Amino acid sequence: MTARHRVAVVALVALLEASCASSTFGPRIARQAVETENYPKNGTPKDQVKRQWGPPNQYLKTSDGRDEWYYAHSWVRDPYGPMYLVPLLGLFFIRFDTDVWKVWITFDDQGRVAEANGTHLASH
Repeated sequence: MTARHRVAVVALVALLEASCASSTFGPRIARQAVETENYPKNGTPKDQVKRQWGPPNQYLKTSDGRDEWYYAHSWVRDPYGPMYLVPLLGLFFIRFDTDVWKVWITFDDQGRVAEANGTHLASH
């Protein structure tokens, strides 16, 4: 096999892999918690939540001064990857499959879980 053939084969394999490219972002524990409805129990200390879940994606103070932590895990799939290589054609076939799992945890004044909820958002 010549060097040209090898380059062509490598390029073809790369294109095929790109056609079903997917990416994940954020801690998977958010997805697992939403799917199993296994959130931190009320009364769990903040430091224990951080040990088990890791640092939150976002941290906010509520208007009444309580801490609220957000965890999110997203999965994005681009089923038409190679279409972007053809000028203008990709504009008509742009579509992404997206799933987002979000968990928010509110702590009381003593730094213990007061409430924990989650949701799953999908766009296909």
